[in-house]
Amino acid sequence: MNSGLIMQRTEATDALVTSSNQHVVHLALAGGEMAAVRVPVLAVVGSIDPALAGVNELKAAMPSLKVVVIEGASHISADERGAPRRPEFVNAIREFVAAHQSP
Repeated sequence: MNSGLIMQRTEATDALVTSSNQHVVHLALAGGEMAAVRVPVLAVVGSIDPALAGVNELKAAMPSLKVVVIEGASHISADERGAPRRPEFVNAIREFVAAHQSP
């Protein structure tokens, strides 16, 4: 899945995420299942990433989704502007995990 999403999948929720050659993400959602997700979910995406539109679609369907947009970052990690190469990417994940650790 090339959408930049970290998602926990459960039996109660299921999203079909497909990606075209242009890395545009299309979502097929079953009813309100995505809105019912209660586990923490994080999406880290670049502001110039073609997947950003799909992440925004997912956010509309899943209000619990935390979205972090890295300004000026692209999708591809091989690109010097790639989101995974940026310190903000790792920081977003660390902050998310720290905020959701069990006591």
